[in-house]
Amino acid sequence: AMSKADSNGYVFVTVTWENQIHQDFEGFENTIKNEIKKIAMLEDPSINKTQWKDINEQRYGKLKLNKIATFDDLIAQISKCSGDVRWLRYHSFDSLYRNLKQLFYQKRDKDDTDKAIYRMCCIGLVEDVTIDYLSQTYELKIRKRTDDEFKQFMLEFFKKYYSHEQALKKVKEIDAERLEGTVKRIASSYPMYARWIDKE
Repeated sequence: AMSKADSNGYVFVTVTWENQIHQDFEGFENTIKNEIKKIAMLEDPSINKTQWKDINEQRYGKLKLNKIATFDDLIAQISKCSGDVRWLRYHSFDSLYRNLKQLFYQKRDKDDTDKAIYRMCCIGLVEDVTIDYLSQTYELKIRKRTDDEFKQFMLEFFKKYYSHEQALKKVKEIDAERLEGTVKRIASSYPMYARWIDKE
C-alpha cells in the first residue's frame, strides 16, 4: 500500500470490520478439519514414524473453532480432540503446520480488527480512522514513515507502561531483530494483520 502514497506520504485503505469467514463459518470449519486430516495422514519418518490420530469428535468432544483465539490453543484442542499428544510435541515444526496456520489466521472478527488498528495507531502507521457504520468498514489514513520515526512512536508507547530506561531497552530489542523493516518486525507478531501493510 505504501507504494501508492500521495506526495504528502499518505495512503487511504478501507478494511471491513470482519472478514467473510463469519458468513460461512461452516466452510471455514471444514477447511480447517480437512487440513488437520492431511497432517494426520502424513507419513514423514523425520517427524512421525506412524500416522497421527485425526480428531474424533464423537469420542473426545467437538472441536469448537469459534472458541479458539490463538494457533497454540488450536493445536492444544486438536491434541485433546484426537487423544494424540504428538500434535503438541511437534508444534514447533513450522513447515508441518504452515498451511494450517495460514488457514486459521484467515479468521478475523471486529475485535481482531479493532486491536490491529489500535496497534497500528500506536506505532504511528495509522494517523486517522473513519468509521462507516452503514458499510461496516474502517477507512484508515496511513502515513509513510522512516524506521527511526516508527521507533520513536514505539518508545513513546512503551513509556506509557515502563520507565524511560525500560522503554529504551524494549525499542532496542525490536531494533535488534533481523527482519526486514521495522513495521514488518512489529506486524510479524500479528500474521493476520501483516498483509494489510504489504497489500498492493
